Amino acid sequence: DYVMFHSEYIEFGDNLVKAKALDNRVGCSLLVELLKETKDISFYGVFTVMEEIGLVGAGPATYNVDPDISIILEGTLCYDIPKLDEHLIPTYLNKGPAISLVDRTTLYNRDFRKKIVKIAEENSISYQYRKTSMGGNDSGKIHTTKEGSITATISVPCRNIHSSTSVMSKADYNNTYKLLKTILDEYNKGEL
Repeated sequence: DYVMFHSEYIEFGDNLVKAKALDNRVGCSLLVELLKETKDISFYGVFTVMEEIGLVGAGPATYNVDPDISIILEGTLCYDIPKLDEHLIPTYLNKGPAISLVDRTTLYNRDFRKKIVKIAEENSISYQYRKTSMGGNDSGKIHTTKEGSITATISVPCRNIHSSTSVMSKADYNNTYKLLKTILDEYNKGEL
């Protein structure tokens, strides 16, 4: 018999959310919102499967779409707990979306990352860098399929990632959405 924890979505504390497995669910939620709200910009929104067990769905999806530029959306590690040395903390809650520098599967495009940071700064959107090389995401397949794709990963920091008690900040979620929407607007103007 399979057993699982029953975990409800709960809002608590200072604009925080507790829910099951926010890691990839938060990326899906952001993408759904972008697809619903973006009417005048052409882009592909792809939902992949089996990222956690080998990036299985990203390869075939990328091969089919063949993107020039890709932004991977997800939740990421956050253990901003008291008395932990700062260099061991990959991201913090309430400091904005986390922009990846490098991870186990990808060395991200520096110029694309600089453009994203510039967009955030020019639009007063808080952001932070994801300060760890642990883990990986769909970019590991996306940036190497066919001729490759320029990639960036923008994540929402989540405590207790991959658990039934994941925690994220609604402010981080909202700032991530705002950054993504602004990036799409810049793309539409031909600025990316």
